[in-house]
Amino acid sequence: MYGIFNTGKLGLLSGLKATTHSDYLDQFQKICTVSAEGSESESTEVLKARFVDAGPNQTGTHIITAGGNSSGLDASLYLVILKMGREAADEVARLAEYKWREVEGVVAG
Repeated sequence: MYGIFNTGKLGLLSGLKATTHSDYLDQFQKICTVSAEGSESESTEVLKARFVDAGPNQTGTHIITAGGNSSGLDASLYLVILKMGREAADEVARLAEYKWREVEGVVAG
């Protein structure tokens, strides 16, 4: 949780959509809004979702955020799809004996 808060505070999520654990969405939105105030940055749109693919930020870094431990696994399997394809992600999930919920993510970028 705290890593994403620092990322938001530094403005690295400016103009993007992001998520964090559902218990901390309001606090995260406040941190992201404060980072954008007084700067030319756009605010971050904080969504309630298992994971969010926001695409590249202003530095070109591809940003995917997740809401918690199991949603982080969902986001990781989504990343495997992007890099290696669906079959590879299905195999990783099978080997980990993990039933993932890919459809609950948000692709915003």
